Amino acid sequence: MQYIGKTKIGKVQPNTNSTYPLLRLPQECGEAIGASAHLYEMQVEGKKVFLAVLGDDPKTHIIKKMYNIIQNDSDDMVKSRLSTLESEIKELKSFLILKESASFHKNKNAAHLQWARGDSNARSPPCEGDVITN
Repeated sequence: MQYIGKTKIGKVQPNTNSTYPLLRLPQECGEAIGASAHLYEMQVEGKKVFLAVLGDDPKTHIIKKMYNIIQNDSDDMVKSRLSTLESEIKELKSFLILKESASFHKNKNAAHLQWARGDSNARSPPCEGDVITN
């Protein structure tokens, strides 16, 4: 399966009583012009998917094969996203543990160097040889 482009689904209104959705294919798909197609609708990960099989004979094995390909692609994508998330979570955990460890050691060393609160009666110490008068 390969991506062939993006399109907007338009509408065709042949008369006032009916409206049909119109799906335009890229110019590279010109060989599909005038061909008959069998259309199938399915749900994949909660999204509506349309499959058009060109030709007069609708082969059910083709449809089953396409559905399995779509399912496998979505399963592989989910597995890939999960493994990426798991590795990023591991990286974050190791970073947080290192940061917490460094913070703990910093606080432990800082506790030996200073008081929890500053001196409430902080003044400069008297100099040696100063004269104190009353």
